[in-house]
Amino acid sequence: MKKMMLSLSAAALLLCLINCSPEEKNKGRFARNIPICIKQKIEKDYSVWRADEYCSTDDTEKIYVFLNHPSVTLNMIGYDENCNLFLVEAGENTWKPLNPDEWLWGYLLSDGTIEYKEDIYHFKRIVFTQK
Repeated sequence: MKKMMLSLSAAALLLCLINCSPEEKNKGRFARNIPICIKQKIEKDYSVWRADEYCSTDDTEKIYVFLNHPSVTLNMIGYDENCNLFLVEAGENTWKPLNPDEWLWGYLLSDGTIEYKEDIYHFKRIVFTQK
C-alpha cells in the first residue's frame, strides 16, 4: 500500500512539474501575464524577433526588451511595465540619437543583467518569439 501511495505521489508531482513548467506556460504567441501595452507594441512592430522579460532585484518591477535579430545585441529597445520607452546601451559602439541626454537608457552589464533607473534587472523569461 505504501509503495502504491508513493508511486501515485511521484506521478502527481511529475504531472505538476510538466504542467507548471515555464516552457508549457509560454507556448503560443505571447507568454502569460504581460501588460497589454507590451503586446500591442510587439504586434505593431513586425521587426521584433524576440521579447524578454527582466525583473528588478526585489522582483517588484519588470521591463521588457525587444530584440530585432537573433545575433544582434546592439540597439535593443526596452519598455517598462507602463510602456515607457528606453534604449539599451550594450557597449561603446551602440548607436545613439542626436540628443542622447533626452532619452531614457538602460545599460546591458557584462553578466547579462540590465541597469535601468537605479536598479538591476535580471532575465526572467522569453515572453514572445517570432514563429
